[in-house]
Amino acid sequence: MSPNLFSIIHILQSIFNNSETLVQNLVLAYKMNSATRFDLLKA
Repeated sequence: MSPNLFSIIHILQSIFNNSETLVQNLVLAYKMNSATRFDLLKA
């Protein structure tokens, strides 16, 4: 495998890993916001 292709694959993997973490953070933030809204409704 050429070094150029290897670096492209590495970059793509990095982007994928970052986006996966981003999605998890968004879901976590949404769950926290939902819980906060629920607590406000209960209060």
